[in-house]
Amino acid sequence: MKTSYQPPFYLWNFIMHNYKFRGQNALGQWYTGYLIIKNKACYIRHHGLESYVFNTTVGQFTGLKDIKGTEIYHGDIVLYKKMPFTILWDKGTCSFRLFGTNQSYPLLNDLKLKVINNIYNK
Repeated sequence: MKTSYQPPFYLWNFIMHNYKFRGQNALGQWYTGYLIIKNKACYIRHHGLESYVFNTTVGQFTGLKDIKGTEIYHGDIVLYKKMPFTILWDKGTCSFRLFGTNQSYPLLNDLKLKVINNIYNK
């Protein structure tokens, strides 16, 4: 995985705020917490610790949960209308959206979604 990565613009807006992020380390462990960037490296602060995570796996919490109560993050793959969609940030609408093969939808809190995977575990 790449380590010389600069997070997308939307991440920079939230770094100084208390927004929740997720990232994966070299052992495949996921951490959720606050994003810290030091010398172009990403760390997730959780339970008073800072854990290094691959920059390319960092995703922001959307603020929503799926039908089973699982938190939904940027990069998650969800089932919607029995079809897989990827949750991504859309710069044009400045919002999270579901992107499928031939269609996209805004990520709204009344959608019945189920997290099945994420783009980093493919």
